[in-house]
Amino acid sequence: VLVAVAGLVGAARGATTVKVGGLIPLTLVDGTPLSGVEEMVTAFRLAAAFANESPGVLGGGADLIQLEPVVGDTHLDHDSAIDAATALHDQGARVLCGPALSSTAVGVSSLGVARRVPIISYSATTAALSDTFLAPFFARTMPSDLWQGHALA
Repeated sequence: VLVAVAGLVGAARGATTVKVGGLIPLTLVDGTPLSGVEEMVTAFRLAAAFANESPGVLGGGADLIQLEPVVGDTHLDHDSAIDAATALHDQGARVLCGPALSSTAVGVSSLGVARRVPIISYSATTAALSDTFLAPFFARTMPSDLWQGHALA
């Protein structure tokens, strides 16, 4: 999904390189490092490299569109996530991947509306983000809490 959106954004703007922002919790607000984040950053960067080098994806290494991953630290905090998303967009990111928490994704989705930037979360599940009128630039790869509740029932 992220690759498709980045490709569309790049194609629409005539870009050859599209910065993709990764909203990843690297540390807590007090600076305490979080475990497992190196793997998340590596996976994010590998996904972009795979898309850039694979035949049939964004031109398959040709001079069509290349993804440039950039990472912002959300600190698992609402305000920090909005700050990180704002900074990534100001640095040229045209698509944002994340954030991880539903509580931070709600605030970041408002930024998506204000700045018209697509946001794709890999784990935010709150049903509040399912309203396409309130969060038209938000998508997710996980089902919402509402759908998960139906599945459990």
